[in-house]
Amino acid sequence: MDEFKKLIEEIKECIDKLEKLAAGDRIKEMQVVAARLKFYRSKNKLTQDALAQKLGVNKMAIIRWEAAKVMPSKLSIMRFKEVGIL
Repeated sequence: MDEFKKLIEEIKECIDKLEKLAAGDRIKEMQVVAARLKFYRSKNKLTQDALAQKLGVNKMAIIRWEAAKVMPSKLSIMRFKEVGIL
C-alpha cells in the first residue's frame, strides 16, 4: 500500500510540473486539466458519470475535458478546487 501511495504522489508531482510548463499555452493547459481529471477519477475510483454528478455538470463535459477538447469554465475550475482536483 505504501508503494501505491508513493506512486500516486509521484504522478501528482509530474502533473504539477506539467502545469508549470504549460502556463500560457491554452492547448497544453487543456491537456494538464485532462490529466488532472483522469488522475483524480482514477485515484478516487470514480466513473465519468460519478464525477459529473459531483461537479454538477453532465457526463459529456467530463468526456470533452478529459479529451482536452474544451477548457472548463472559470466556474468549473473553481469547483475543481473545491473538490480537490486542482
